[in-house]
Amino acid sequence: MNHQIGKLPPQDKDMERAVIGACMLERDVFQNVLSIITHENCFYSDVHQEIYSVMMHLLNTGVPIDLLTITDELRKRDKLEMCGGAYELTNISMDVLSTAHVEAHARVVMEKYMERQVIKICSEGISDAYSGKIDVFDLIETLKHTIDGITKDIGVNGDSAIGRLFMDTLNELEFQKNHRSALTGVDTGLFDLNQITNGWQKTDLIIIGGRPSKGKTALGLNLALSAAISTIVDKVPVGIFSLEMGSTQLVKRMVSTITGIDFGKIMTGNLADEEFTKIVDKSKYFHNLPIRISDKTFSLTKISTQAKKWVEKFGVGLIVIDYLQLIKIAHKNGGNREQEVASTTRDLKQLAKELNIPIILLSQLNRGVESRAKAEPQPSDLRESGAIEQDADVILFPWHGENESFISIAKNRNGKTATGEFALKVKFSGSIQKWMDPAAFEPFRAMTEIDNPRSGIVNNYQNLRQPYKETEEDAPF
Repeated sequence: MNHQIGKLPPQDKDMERAVIGACMLERDVFQNVLSIITHENCFYSDVHQEIYSVMMHLLNTGVPIDLLTITDELRKRDKLEMCGGAYELTNISMDVLSTAHVEAHARVVMEKYMERQVIKICSEGISDAYSGKIDVFDLIETLKHTIDGITKDIGVNGDSAIGRLFMDTLNELEFQKNHRSALTGVDTGLFDLNQITNGWQKTDLIIIGGRPSKGKTALGLNLALSAAISTIVDKVPVGIFSLEMGSTQLVKRMVSTITGIDFGKIMTGNLADEEFTKIVDKSKYFHNLPIRISDKTFSLTKISTQAKKWVEKFGVGLIVIDYLQLIKIAHKNGGNREQEVASTTRDLKQLAKELNIPIILLSQLNRGVESRAKAEPQPSDLRESGAIEQDADVILFPWHGENESFISIAKNRNGKTATGEFALKVKFSGSIQKWMDPAAFEPFRAMTEIDNPRSGIVNNYQNLRQPYKETEEDAPF
C-alpha cells in the first residue's frame, strides 16, 4: 500500500524563484548555476522551467541574458502570458536582494528535484516488485541505472586536494625509485608483458579479446594464477567470474596448468596412477591458493555485489570475468546491443575505480576475424567494439601464427603498445592450457618431470635456470 498518495511532491518555489531572479541579474551567475542545475526539468514550477529553458537557449546562441532578452524570447515562443507577463518577470528580478548565495539556493532546488525522482523511481520499483513479473536482480539493476542517471551530472564527494594527491604521488615515486626492479602492479606472469605494463595497475580495465577455442580463457586463468602465486611481488587474492564454464572445469584447467598433466586426461579421468598421485600431492597447494570462483553470477548487479564482498572480506586485488557477451543486461528502457555493451564496460571500469583494483574482462571477437586465419586481430574485431575500445585501459589479443603464438597489446593507455612485428612472442601449450615465455618452454618440460609446483607459472627467467626445492615458505599463502 502506498501511503504517499495525496502528498505534495518535494519542492521549494521560493528557492526556485530566487535562483531564476539571480540569473536574470548577472550572466556569470547563470553559468555558475548551470553547473548545478543541468536542465529545466529540475524546477518544479512550470513557469520556472520555461524561463530556465529560455536562459539555456540564450546562452547557447550567444545572446546576453537579462530581463529584456528573456521577455522577448518568451514572447516569440508564445509563453510570455503563461509566465505572468513582463510585469511578473520584473517582480521576480526585483525580489532578489543579492546573488551571493545563489549556488546554495541552486543546490536546494536540485536536491528537491532528486527527491522527486527518487520517489518516482521507488514507486515504480514497488509496483514492479509487487507484480512478481521481473527477476529481482534485474529489477535492482534497472533501479541502479535509473538512480545513476539522476546523479551522473551532479558533483559528489569524490574530489581530493591537489596537495594531498601530490604527496601520494611523491610517495609512489619514492617507492619506485628505491625498488627499480619491482613491479608497481599485479604480476602478469609473463616477462615481456610485465616489462611493458609494469604489472596490472589499480583501477585498470584490461580486455582480452579472442575467438572461441583460441586460448582466451586459458590466458585469463594463467593471469589469475600468476597473481595468486607471484614470486616477484606480493601475492594478490583473485576473484573469477566464470559465466560460460562451471567452476569444476576451471579447476581442472588449473590442475593441468600447474601439474603439467594433459588436460584431456584430466577431463576424461583417464589418468595413470602416478598422475593421479601427483594431483593428490597438490591438495594442500590448491587448498591454500587465494582464488575464489563464482559460476552462478550472470548479471552486472550480481557481479558488482559479489566483487565488493570479495574485496572487503578476502582482500581480493584482481577480478577476472569470462566473458563480456554473457553478462546479463537489464535496462527498463531497452536499447540496442551496442548500447548495452557500452553501459556494461563503462560500469565495469567504474567498478575497477571504486574497488581500486584491476579488472580483466574477456571478450569475444567478431566472426569476421576467422576469415583472416593466422592474422593478428584488431580492435575493430571486438564485438560491439566502439565502447569496449573506449573504456579499456589495456587491450590484449592472444593469437596464433603459422608456427608461433603471440600476444598483441593493441591499446595501453599508460604505456606503449606491441603489435605487428613488435607483438609479444609467447608459447601456448593447449595440452596443459598454458601460456608462457618462449625461454620458459623447454625448461618447463624438464621442471614438470621433477614435480615443481611452480612450473606452471613462470615469473622470470632466472628462476627457470635454478633447481626448485619446496619449502613451507613457498606455499601460496
